[in-house]
Amino acid sequence: MSVLKTWLGTWYEPLEAITSTKEFENIGVQIAKWQSQAPTYPESQDIFKAFRLTPYKDLKVVILGQDPYHTPGMASGLSFGVKNPNGTIPPSLQVIRKELDREYQSEGKDFDYTLESWAKQGVLLLNTALTVHKGKANSHSEEWLPITMQIIDLIAQNNSGLIFMLWGKHAKSFENMYMKSFHHVLTAAHPAAELRKLDAGFLGCNHFKMANEIITGINGEEYQIKWI
Repeated sequence: MSVLKTWLGTWYEPLEAITSTKEFENIGVQIAKWQSQAPTYPESQDIFKAFRLTPYKDLKVVILGQDPYHTPGMASGLSFGVKNPNGTIPPSLQVIRKELDREYQSEGKDFDYTLESWAKQGVLLLNTALTVHKGKANSHSEEWLPITMQIIDLIAQNNSGLIFMLWGKHAKSFENMYMKSFHHVLTAAHPAAELRKLDAGFLGCNHFKMANEIITGINGEEYQIKWI
């Protein structure tokens, strides 16, 4: 079994049309080059963790992030999730938790800041760049963009009834005709916007409850996501 097959899990075959291309081979070479130049996050085995943890057949929700945390020890391979839940919690993730507390009156309740529990329930936590250099946000975004755009398009074209949560201008730029026609698109400000401006548009979005209402309407209440 190839390393890539191990890393992608159940997504290996659905993504084979993309991973078998020269373009994808080139990004592998580029990752090796980046890693030889400076610390690169996340660790190699976690680059495709979002796919490995979310079985393709169970996919319900896609949450798009931008790129991994560029601070040592934080990037996990899941957008917004952290590797060490007992360490520093990034501001964006704190805002996400605050919105969950508002929607579910859950303040004080334990919360999985790795977000792995979401991933295992069918929430694909996908960054649009899957690697980053230490201390340099968006340092690999340009190279990853053609690949992740193809992946997002493939997901939208080959499925129906998914929920896409697009937070902020960057995520919203990936909305396409397939999402609009065959899926449910929920848009809001990026969580980090709440740190810069009061009532920026993320807090109060109700995306988590709205997603479960959609899921209930399609498959039944037993398929809801346990967000918290």
